[in-house]
Amino acid sequence: MLYFRPRGRATDLRMALEFMYRTITKRSVIFVLSDFLALDYEQPLRVAARKHDVIAITVTDPREESLPSIGLLDLEDPETGDRVLVDSADRRTRERFKTWAEKRRSTREALFRANAIDSLELYTDRPYEASLVRFFHRRARRMSR
Repeated sequence: MLYFRPRGRATDLRMALEFMYRTITKRSVIFVLSDFLALDYEQPLRVAARKHDVIAITVTDPREESLPSIGLLDLEDPETGDRVLVDSADRRTRERFKTWAEKRRSTREALFRANAIDSLELYTDRPYEASLVRFFHRRARRMSR
């Protein structure tokens, strides 16, 4: 990881998962640290979860869940470079954005539950240490039963 130089800006979670489950042959504990905003990663994640003990750690920026009412926003997708102008002062725009974010979250959580993937969500605007400690204490208790 220290010397890896990406060829592009886009993240390919699907490719990373496929590479992982092809190269790691022994059952292992696999940590997937992502915002899970990628496309088309669900099937490789399912396959990985059948072969390994997968722990999904979702990193969430609260600004990706709700838009503040501050007027026009020029947003850029860091992976594609695509830009869009959004009127965050428009109530309907904020509601659609919030609905989209809630649907994305519930779909992701359902995927994790259906595939027995332990998951934890960390937020970029708060300390993560206590959340990690709680998660691993709960996991240790559950696995010792």
